[in-house]
Amino acid sequence: MLSKSKSPSITLRFLFVQLFCLVFFLASTTRSFTTLNHPQVNKNSSSSSSTSQPNNVTNLQMSSSSSSSTQSEPEENGSSTNPGTASIRAQAGKIQQLKEKEAALSRLLAAVRREKLSALRSRPLTIGIVGFGRFGQFITRTFVQHGKVIATSRSDYTDLATGMGIEYVSLTTPELFLEKDLDVIVLATSIVSFEGTVKSLVPYLEDYIQRSGTGR
Repeated sequence: MLSKSKSPSITLRFLFVQLFCLVFFLASTTRSFTTLNHPQVNKNSSSSSSTSQPNNVTNLQMSSSSSSSTQSEPEENGSSTNPGTASIRAQAGKIQQLKEKEAALSRLLAAVRREKLSALRSRPLTIGIVGFGRFGQFITRTFVQHGKVIATSRSDYTDLATGMGIEYVSLTTPELFLEKDLDVIVLATSIVSFEGTVKSLVPYLEDYIQRSGTGR
């Protein structure tokens, strides 16, 4: 009787123990399975992060280099096509051309001067001096070295002029003075008599110009 009454209780306890062991086994198995899988996940995540980090650095370097090259290209293009730079170069070229023309004109002017000097030396000027006082005599000493001098004055300076090697004509006959084919006429009179002398010579000069037709 005792054994029969106790058999259901033992059976329940045995079942309970088996159930507990099964639950414990399942929990242990799940934990060990999770533990075994987590290192692989961590390893994959760390490897993926370490792999992606160089890729990110490479991408950053490529983007920075491309941005710098893109930025440098407008600067180079801007410097090569800058309107201000082109204008300055054009002005510099124009100034250089003007300098070359100026140098050519200077050489031409020097050649003309040499040719003129040569012509003057081959044909000395005939210089007429009106007023043969002290000033007239002073400039005659210089002019006589470079050309033919013909003097005229109100006073008679024939002897003095002859001694200086020049020709003298009295101012009382100004038409004879102008007939000497003068290249230059120098007024060497005093300030007091300057205006009167010029007025007295004007009619003779006009008549000489009309007769000669030279327009000088």
